[in-house]
Amino acid sequence: MAQEDIATFRTWAMTPPMGWNSWDCYYSSVTEKEVLQNAQYLVDNDLVKYGWEYVVVDIRWYCNHPSLGGGNYNQQGTQGYVLDEYGRYLPSPSRFPSVMVDGKNQGFKALADKIHSMGLKFGIHIMRGVPKSVVGSSYQLKGSEETAWNQVYSGTSSACTWLKDNLTVRYNEYGQLYYNSIFDLYAEWGVDFVKVDDLSRPFYTNEIKMIRKAIDQTGRPIVLSLSPGKTQYTYAQQCLENANMWRMMDDLWDSWSAVDAVFAEAHEWSKYAQPGNYADCDMLPLGQIAMTIADAGYTGAERGRWTNLTEDEQLTMMTLWGICHSPLFFGGEMTKNDAFTLSLLTNEEYHQMHKHGTDAHQVLNNTQTGQTIWTSTDPATGDRYLAIFQRDPSVEQGDIVARSGLISRRGAKSYQLEADITGAEQLKIVVSDWNDGFAYDRADLINPVLIDAEGNETSLATLTATSYSSDWGTLHINRNVENGTLRVDGQAYSTGLGLNAKCTLIYDLPAGHNYTTFRSLCGYDSSCDTDNPSTSGTTLEFIIYTSSSKETECDFDLTQLGYEADELVSVRNIWSRDENIFITSGTLHTTIPLHGVRLFKLHSEATDAIAAPQNEATTTDILFDLQGRPVATPSKGFYIKDGKKWLIQ
Repeated sequence: MAQEDIATFRTWAMTPPMGWNSWDCYYSSVTEKEVLQNAQYLVDNDLVKYGWEYVVVDIRWYCNHPSLGGGNYNQQGTQGYVLDEYGRYLPSPSRFPSVMVDGKNQGFKALADKIHSMGLKFGIHIMRGVPKSVVGSSYQLKGSEETAWNQVYSGTSSACTWLKDNLTVRYNEYGQLYYNSIFDLYAEWGVDFVKVDDLSRPFYTNEIKMIRKAIDQTGRPIVLSLSPGKTQYTYAQQCLENANMWRMMDDLWDSWSAVDAVFAEAHEWSKYAQPGNYADCDMLPLGQIAMTIADAGYTGAERGRWTNLTEDEQLTMMTLWGICHSPLFFGGEMTKNDAFTLSLLTNEEYHQMHKHGTDAHQVLNNTQTGQTIWTSTDPATGDRYLAIFQRDPSVEQGDIVARSGLISRRGAKSYQLEADITGAEQLKIVVSDWNDGFAYDRADLINPVLIDAEGNETSLATLTATSYSSDWGTLHINRNVENGTLRVDGQAYSTGLGLNAKCTLIYDLPAGHNYTTFRSLCGYDSSCDTDNPSTSGTTLEFIIYTSSSKETECDFDLTQLGYEADELVSVRNIWSRDENIFITSGTLHTTIPLHGVRLFKLHSEATDAIAAPQNEATTTDILFDLQGRPVATPSKGFYIKDGKKWLIQ
């Protein structure tokens, strides 16, 4: 049985925290009703056993009217802050009615008690600092009631660029008193998790230290999450010493380019991952997201959208987050989950990798082929986890069947393009920016159609793209990339696609199709003529590729993982619904869909059978599992004993 000394606060999150957060699905508009229905979903679907245990109320729970719709905050002076006599935010009673007990706002205690009674844990989001409402007010600093508030805040202008609710706290005894007072309040409510925003970009070292001290003095284990990102690598040690998790990325939404950007950050942060300390890839924008709860006079209800990520892209996200030990917080409205989305949350072997895999690191990153490979080790068996990701290759795969040549303001403004796609399984449209390093490369595909052997036409504007990736913006249907009217060479069009170079647009063609031709007018959007102030830029080329396969082959040399060239290795596909086990040696051959992943567990057939678990603890030892629950008869795995992490083999 091996052990390591760890800081006390790290023992509160010995595996990466997991749960549900209200931001992606409701922005700042969530109410008690939605919080409880998502908590009930966790219980009804038995997700707690996989580790999905936190229920987190995100930003501005202390405002009666927080939102103007979507991610737009109400900062018009009508937001209706709710505070107690000590200048501490309280939940809005109009949104969270359980806070009112005998006519007094008792905070989140009743809601936290309800969440706890369901076998879950309760979390909240706060903004760094002290409410600006204390300026010139009669509120008192708890513990030093005669102290002027200007001894607590460092200025009367908010340093936060995007939300002006709070002021920066001074690094002094009064600033510490304020932080102590709010975390004492949260501890009284029964809060188990706090996400502190506007704290790590820029990185406020002194306030982070005060928050760490404030949490510790409460005597309650409260997991600390720092936000937003990206967190600079130079602050890694401060993160390790003060926080359970910190954001490696800015807010991440449901686009492939956003997910793809995580690979580089996950690689850089992998060297710092350890039990109790986790670099956070951000929430999982899955299922139904981007809704708004109606608030009469401020915002109407907004239905939101289903995640734009394809199923393959969702598997890639889950796998990367899992193998690099990122916290997992589901961002969608869980009661609307479909079977596929639920299946992402209930894969036992995946969760074993996420919680307990060791030595997680990137093995290969081939930018030409687009293949990135990660591995980690199952500490109980020595088996290997192997994740092979297929990202966008820098060298395009497939056959070029047509290209437009240079399109620019100085030359041809458009080109009528036609390509033979007979027998193709995949159509890929690449728009190059001609490598001139300048923007305003707005590209339009006008009346893009697939034509079959009988001459029937199918508009691409009516089909769902398999994927779209771009350095900026999203794919627009029947609008340009700025959401304006499609115009090429000065003429307006009603049907087409708006893109922004550099970009790649892919359509998987249905099996058995008889399409023979792709045709479209290609050009730069005429808005560039008026919006581009330079004589440079607005240079494009449209290149059409076809492929006879929707998947890319990969041959991975298993000796890179320490296997002998002739060693027999059994391979199991973790995301597959069946066992799907095969035996190989030397090289593992597989195929991966674009933006997809293959996640395998490898076991050496030469390895001796695993011995029966040996429990070295005595009958007087008190052991806890990684959720803090006492264990009477432990088997192999990780446990907590005397504030330390133990491995029973």
